[in-house]
Amino acid sequence: MMKMINIERINLQDVIGKGYNKFWNFKGDEVIIMGSKGSKKSKTIALRWMYLLKVFPRACLLAMRNTGNTMKDSVYADLKWASKRLKLDSEWDFSKSKIEATNNQTGQKIFFRGLDDWEKVASITIDDPQLVLCWSWFEEAYEIDKEETYRNIKLSIRGELPNGYFNQSVASFN
Repeated sequence: MMKMINIERINLQDVIGKGYNKFWNFKGDEVIIMGSKGSKKSKTIALRWMYLLKVFPRACLLAMRNTGNTMKDSVYADLKWASKRLKLDSEWDFSKSKIEATNNQTGQKIFFRGLDDWEKVASITIDDPQLVLCWSWFEEAYEIDKEETYRNIKLSIRGELPNGYFNQSVASFN
């Protein structure tokens, strides 16, 4: 018996915020995005991360805010929303108890961390040797007290990457 798969095409121009084309395609080391509330920057960033996680099945993401208790209502909610918007929610398990997301097919992880104790964040390791921590997202980066925190975490996300993969840190500001 043949199993039918329903694949729906999604037009990304209809999904992402206007004016984000250059950001969407950028593969450089660091991106700083500034915008006011309602500019769709956080939603567009979340959509891009979920899209990239699909395209790069060995990549993992570290999503951060200054304090851990703000995660569930911000980056966690945005990335969960983006997985639904891109119809990837059946592939991802968003755990509220551990505040982590895991791809059921690839094992990829999205780590959610507060920068309250940045030394613990900088030492995140992935237990699957096939996966790599490539990307970081500093949401509401203006909240970060010390530039040193940002720099040290950014530097900790390095290592050998599979062909075609890239490291990138995104800092978003209001």
